[in-house]
Amino acid sequence: WIPAECDVSIRPGWFYHQTEDEKVKTPAQLFDLYLKSVGRGAYFLLNIPPDRRGLFNEHDSAALIGFRKLLKDNFSNPIADKSNPLLKNNTATVNLGGVKKINCIVLQEPIQLGQRVISFSIQLKNKQSVVKEIEATTIGRKRILTFEATDADSFDVIIHEAKATPLLSKVSAYLIDESLVEK
Repeated sequence: WIPAECDVSIRPGWFYHQTEDEKVKTPAQLFDLYLKSVGRGAYFLLNIPPDRRGLFNEHDSAALIGFRKLLKDNFSNPIADKSNPLLKNNTATVNLGGVKKINCIVLQEPIQLGQRVISFSIQLKNKQSVVKEIEATTIGRKRILTFEATDADSFDVIIHEAKATPLLSKVSAYLIDESLVEK
């Protein structure tokens, strides 16, 4: 496993310019970048240039505080949170304890043992019937999958191809703010 990096500036450029104060990325834009970087196993390296005082500008600080709030509000209360789920026939089943609306699933491999999963799918179920299927490749350190909100009572994570015996260290499900999910 070799970690990827996502290098992004909170501003249009890498240095502070007062003329860019109104062009600072919004909390929602930062959250989207988080989903697309950390959610695909990369490190999210966010450049925040100091202003002429040597401080973070108020616009940048406000965006960061808003971003932190979005992370906390959306990922603090999982609908399901299962550590080291058992894989039976390369499938892990997560029961949601009744029908719940979800639009985000987070998967993690025990990366200290290497990245193993090459391809997988998730089947969202309601009363044993598949209501939505999501196909994807690689999990790695962390994979965040977002999709249109779906009512489900369980879901299966099915590993289709792996470099070695597939293992999952964590599987979580959430209902995040639907305005933050790309459709």
